[in-house]
Amino acid sequence: MKDNQELIEEIQKSGLLTSDGGLMPPQAANSFIDLTVDQSLILKKLNIEKNIGSERFLDTIGVGSRMIIKASEPAVIVSADIKKPTISRRSLVPVDCILPYDISFKWLDENIEKKSAEQTINHAFASQFSNDLVDLMINGDKAAAAGTDQKFLQITDGLKVKLAADANTHFTDRGNSSDWKGQVFPAMLKALPGKYKTDPSKLMFIVGYDLADEYITSLADRSTALGDIYLTEGRTAAYKGIQVQPVPSVPYGMAILTRPKNIAIGFGSAFKVFKQLKPRELNIEYTITARIDFNYADSNGIAYTI
Repeated sequence: MKDNQELIEEIQKSGLLTSDGGLMPPQAANSFIDLTVDQSLILKKLNIEKNIGSERFLDTIGVGSRMIIKASEPAVIVSADIKKPTISRRSLVPVDCILPYDISFKWLDENIEKKSAEQTINHAFASQFSNDLVDLMINGDKAAAAGTDQKFLQITDGLKVKLAADANTHFTDRGNSSDWKGQVFPAMLKALPGKYKTDPSKLMFIVGYDLADEYITSLADRSTALGDIYLTEGRTAAYKGIQVQPVPSVPYGMAILTRPKNIAIGFGSAFKVFKQLKPRELNIEYTITARIDFNYADSNGIAYTI
């Protein structure tokens, strides 16, 4: 391993410390967001809202059924025939968060001569940021009790909190049932209004890995070629044409049925990256500051259980 002075000189030559950092240009911030999203299967399927100032509305326009009426000559339309759309408004209000990250001299010694060192660092940041975003999206709770993860969970409310507080979603009480194929999924699908079920391929069950594994095992128990495929190939399962998507950090027993694009992640317009050389601590200290929030647009388009 090179001595510290040699390594510091190579770090400076590499361009990793051309400045102490600061506000990311919009293009660089958007590229970092894209890189973060690309690290996660579920994030790539959701609605990503970028460059939010203080708030962005997620309006849903609802129209009733049986709005067409019989035409006649002369036309006779009374006020009762005129049905106005309903507009439900939810919003994203990004809040501040910080991702501190240290790059050790040992790692730099092994990677500094490679031209992709900065790119490798960015991928490491994006991977960690992606994992935390998914966790916070599900489990965030501004009222979380004191504990080791309090500073993380209290950043903003996640889907568990928002769904429980929203009377316009469709909660299915599964009791203690873990019969996902025979009871839970059918009940959730029944609870979802019919207009959302016209194209099952646009819907998704968002579940934890243990639940998905139990469901796949129940399918594999059938003595069929398809059952063997589920058992041997690790194929993602579906229920009546609806993908069952395992997602990290979703607690066992929780399942959300909705269109993935109904769920939105919002990123504030100000991304900042700071970096500082710490020779005594044998690392470079990186700090990323961002603003994030999570929500869904259409309450009526969600069925869930816990």
